[in-house]
Amino acid sequence: LPDRKPGPCSSLMSGSSAGTACTNPYPDSAEKAEVEGNFGAAAGAPSAVSVRAPVLVED
Repeated sequence: LPDRKPGPCSSLMSGSSAGTACTNPYPDSAEKAEVEGNFGAAAGAPSAVSVRAPVLVED
């Protein structure tokens, strides 16, 4: 997500605008909707990285 400055700690999970004292673990509804819109489809899609195949080694 972009770092929107200034931003209150109560509505931000990411970015530097709230400072290091911000410990809010929960996004507000707008931030959550933006993340789900950007990455929501990826959560249900299988990853090519997770596919395992045997490795054959020939001496």
